[in-house]
Amino acid sequence: MKDYKRIEIFADASVRETIQLIDSSAMQIALVISQERLLQGTVTDGDIRRAIETYGEALFSMRAEEIMCRQPITVEVGTRMEDALSLMESRKITSLLVTDGTSIVGVVKK
Repeated sequence: MKDYKRIEIFADASVRETIQLIDSSAMQIALVISQERLLQGTVTDGDIRRAIETYGEALFSMRAEEIMCRQPITVEVGTRMEDALSLMESRKITSLLVTDGTSIVGVVKK
């Protein structure tokens, strides 16, 4: 499980800032948060690629909240790693948020 604090970005951040954050992180994910530091969604490198196909050059005038996944896939603390990896495989994702009730406590990266 990886530390997630270094991959948070505010919802009104530009897509360019979001790409820079994703690129600088080995996890290839940005956690999009509100000003109150509540999770709003996630942006992955895959989301960026799909947004380029959908929006073209207009993507670079957009905000993180406009391209984020609003319902990221999560597991609870205590979930067996085998089960987490199986879920990631079945959903075809490479990052999985780990929660403790309603709080994000980490990220599992495949």
